[in-house]
Amino acid sequence: MMRRGDAAAIALRGLREAVAAAKLGNVTLVEASVSEAGLPPNCCDAIVLRRVYHHVTDPAGITASLLRSLRPGGVLAVIDFPPPFFFGRGSFGVPAETVISEVTGGGFELVRVIDDWPGRGPLASYCVVLPKPM
Repeated sequence: MMRRGDAAAIALRGLREAVAAAKLGNVTLVEASVSEAGLPPNCCDAIVLRRVYHHVTDPAGITASLLRSLRPGGVLAVIDFPPPFFFGRGSFGVPAETVISEVTGGGFELVRVIDDWPGRGPLASYCVVLPKPM
């Protein structure tokens, strides 16, 4: 039986091989953990989390890590979808209000929420735009 860590290692190895085969010199793969994005400090002008925030189990840790990784004035964009009425946080989707509360609680500022972000399939997406303070 394959463990979750084994599957992740195989997937990461496959991505590295695909990047190398395509000779993409401007692509760097970074492996994150539950509470750490794995990015160096002040490395990014923008970070986009697309349909992954609902999987976050340590919002405070990830938020702190993302804040460190952005340059002052850099922007975090969180694209996700609200859970269906019969699901709760951490299962399938996350309310925009939860993202806003958790990420602004970690030091980001809310600039805008786009409620009708285009997405795939029947799931209505939103985008929360949050800059790192100057």
